[in-house]
Amino acid sequence: ARSAPPVSLFEKAANVDEFNVVHAAERMGRLGADVRILMVLADGMTRGSVRALTSSVESVEATGTTVIGIGIGDHTVDQAYRRHQVVDEPDQLANAMIEGARGALRRSLAYSGMDTWWLRASEFQQKEPVHA
Repeated sequence: ARSAPPVSLFEKAANVDEFNVVHAAERMGRLGADVRILMVLADGMTRGSVRALTSSVESVEATGTTVIGIGIGDHTVDQAYRRHQVVDEPDQLANAMIEGARGALRRSLAYSGMDTWWLRASEFQQKEPVHA
């Protein structure tokens, strides 16, 4: 059985996940965002190696970016991503993306000391006069 797709399916390095993860993280870093979440949807068709992908994900997370791997019917994410989930249905995909982003955002905000920002926002809204 073949463990990787034939090279002819892809142009150049367009589907080497470890390169794409690093590239996306570098782009987010240049934007200067305080909270960085990278969600990777994986179908198991990477041309790279799981070992190199795991190393890239660990390196990116060491910079403060949260990386979430969602496998679409593929369990490669179990090995390569510390935060991962496998889905088989479209509804599962939407839920995994929402819950993954929500959890990562809450962890990042708590780490930066902004874990109660929504309380401050609701207090501000309560102080504003209500217009009829």
